[in-house]
Amino acid sequence: MAEEKDYLKSQSFLFSALKLLSEAVDAKDQYTKGHSIRVKLYSLFIGEKLNLDKKNMTILSFASELHDIGKIKIIDEILKKPGALTADEKLEIFRHPIYSIEIIGDIPFLEDVKSVIISHHEFYDGSGYPLSLSGEKIPLLSRIITVADVFDAMTSKRVYRKRSYSDRETINFLRRNSGKLFDKKIVDAFIECYEDGLIYFARGEYYMDIQRMDDALNEYKKSIERLKDKKMIYLALLRIGEIYNRWRNFNLAIEYLKRGMKKDNPYLKNFLVEISASYYYKDSIEKMNYYVEKALKEELPFGQYLRTIKHKIIYLHRKGKPQEALELYRELESKMIDYQLNLEKKVVKFETLGEETAENLKVEIERSHIYDYVARIMKDLGFLNEAELLFEKSIELKTLYGDFLGKALSLGGLTDIYIFLKDYKKARDVAFEALKTSKLIKNTLGIILMNIKLCEIYSYMKDKENAKKYLLSLQFRLRKIKDLKYEHRFYYVKGVFNYEFGNIKEAIENFQKVLSSTKNRIWQAFAKRYLGLCYENIDKKTGIRYLKSALETFEEFSMRYISANVEDEIERLKKG
Repeated sequence: MAEEKDYLKSQSFLFSALKLLSEAVDAKDQYTKGHSIRVKLYSLFIGEKLNLDKKNMTILSFASELHDIGKIKIIDEILKKPGALTADEKLEIFRHPIYSIEIIGDIPFLEDVKSVIISHHEFYDGSGYPLSLSGEKIPLLSRIITVADVFDAMTSKRVYRKRSYSDRETINFLRRNSGKLFDKKIVDAFIECYEDGLIYFARGEYYMDIQRMDDALNEYKKSIERLKDKKMIYLALLRIGEIYNRWRNFNLAIEYLKRGMKKDNPYLKNFLVEISASYYYKDSIEKMNYYVEKALKEELPFGQYLRTIKHKIIYLHRKGKPQEALELYRELESKMIDYQLNLEKKVVKFETLGEETAENLKVEIERSHIYDYVARIMKDLGFLNEAELLFEKSIELKTLYGDFLGKALSLGGLTDIYIFLKDYKKARDVAFEALKTSKLIKNTLGIILMNIKLCEIYSYMKDKENAKKYLLSLQFRLRKIKDLKYEHRFYYVKGVFNYEFGNIKEAIENFQKVLSSTKNRIWQAFAKRYLGLCYENIDKKTGIRYLKSALETFEEFSMRYISANVEDEIERLKKG
């Protein structure tokens, strides 16, 4: 049993390495980027139409993703040649299916996959390559990949032709060659997938995976207009809700998610978890908790369970119960250890390898998110070293699994720890890394937040030139900041800048604008704290009043570390 488990684990690592090679092939040419993933998505929908069993669907998934891996051995001068190929160059292209199976080598669990890959350029009439197979002698799964491959190649730009073909032109080509180049039943199944909106949905999945959310949203909306399968309609609604949550358009996210709140929805538990996130982002924690409680009554996959418990931890913290939140985290930590131990004992079957790998990835990402939030609780309680360690663990996981958006957020949290510790050089260095990561993934909100953070850090460092540089950058983005409903953060950092450089009158105006631009009581408390300090040399009674009001909020939310600092500031004003 242990040997079988280790064997399959090693095979999954080998497959992951091959996937990276496949992605490298696609990335060699801007025109083929993402080709293998799209072919996989189209192939799987065709396979479902043909009612393939689980084993064949798994083989199809692996083969379609790895079908062009052999092109890694073909030089760019041939792959990217804009003109006609010579006879020798054509022969080299014809060899790529053979190169593919050579690269895969003797991985036993991919033996069936190899026979599919080598035949994916065979045509039904025998005019294909490399073996000139015809008709039913071509493996069924190869015939599926051929149709998916041709559709994606024709509808994408290519270096060797002036334009891509439209969907309709490509479908007409497939129809004309049905029974000649292509198996008629495969073409019919593909066209049915297209007419049913499944190809639009597949494109949405691809764009969402590569973070092109505008394109993903467009494809999902097109799919909803055509989808006939209720299950797929619900899945498209869920994806649209997820996109609007990422865009911080929570009202629209809730609108789409509520359309899926029906008993016949097989993804109801996913909707409950996602809508709880919408209300969390909207700062409506009671509504968030309502959906959390409903979700916890469902049988959730462990990744979704972690996300739901994370929201429960957030709820307890926001209700001023950090100790209860930490107790729940400790219980969860024990369950995470049990999950890892069971994972090590579990024998992974070939048919479920892809699904289980995806679920394990979700678990690791959610685990990193929990570390983030518990780190914030630790920070509020004054356990700064523990908070630092949790953020570092989260960053490590997110780096390992490629969650760059999450990594930028965790780096931002770690920046706050170093600000609290008054280690401004470390804070600056970590903020720079967060800014670089946000720029890498073109995350506008992350870029704005790190500009805010760097302005704040340089203000504390009394580096007016650099602080002003970031403040001017924020001023330039003010319209976008207002669209994102983050103007209170801009006014706050502008107030910090003015306070640190002695412009007290302007600082008071800035912090008053924080109070009028947000209903978030914690941010109001931060502004009141600074207003108290601003009035220290103007009107001590007013200053103490602001500080006491801030302290009341900090104590309500059990923010003990900052509460202790504010208490010291009140005493200082009283004595002064």
